[in-house]
Amino acid sequence: MLKSRKELQELRAQVVARMQAEAKRIIVCAGAGCVSKGALKIYDKFADIMKEKGVNFSLELQKEPHSDSVRLKESGCHGFCEIGPLVRIEPQGWLYVKVAVEDCEEIIEKTIINGECVDRLVYTQDGKIYREQKEIPFYKKQTRMILDNCDKIDATSIEEYLATGGYVALEKALFDMSSEDIINEISESGLRGRGGGGFPAGRKWSQVARQNNFPKYVVCNGDEGDPGAFMDWSVMEDDPTV
Repeated sequence: MLKSRKELQELRAQVVARMQAEAKRIIVCAGAGCVSKGALKIYDKFADIMKEKGVNFSLELQKEPHSDSVRLKESGCHGFCEIGPLVRIEPQGWLYVKVAVEDCEEIIEKTIINGECVDRLVYTQDGKIYREQKEIPFYKKQTRMILDNCDKIDATSIEEYLATGGYVALEKALFDMSSEDIINEISESGLRGRGGGGFPAGRKWSQVARQNNFPKYVVCNGDEGDPGAFMDWSVMEDDPTV
């Protein structure tokens, strides 16, 4: 249990250092589109092959990563569902598209062991190949805001959450602001509920603050009222730092 701001900051620094020490990362998109096309089977196949070949890999963020360690992890939706399943290799940033279970051995052998890009698996358009995700025309002109981290982190890892800015706002609220300051900031921001009514969040918070009954509860409304809409669901599943 963390007992002070200093302990939180020290833990965050440790986790960031551990993530930076990982030599390579295989990031398998586990968004709904890619999962429907077999992404989880690809994830399992990668693990099996690396075990067979004696590759030093982990499924979790290790406290002391080796210089040759490989991290295998799932991520949220990369956004380009029509060319999934998607697999990205870091630190190169190479993106493999329409990956099949049968491709896994070649990716491990050529890319992870020998550092070669499997060009037949990268995105092509008008005869041009795009190895890095950031160079693909679909992504190049985008500026991701809400889901910026969703294709980079494991949304189930609280340590990765910390490393990408998790609890920074809570830290500020606990140590730098009073309850009144927090409510005023939310009110001045103009933040409103997104359920359709658009009720001001600051007004909700101020009404709750005036109540003297305890305990009080925070209720996270992740309802998807519109058929086929996955806004709140995608945020909570893919990027909890939001």
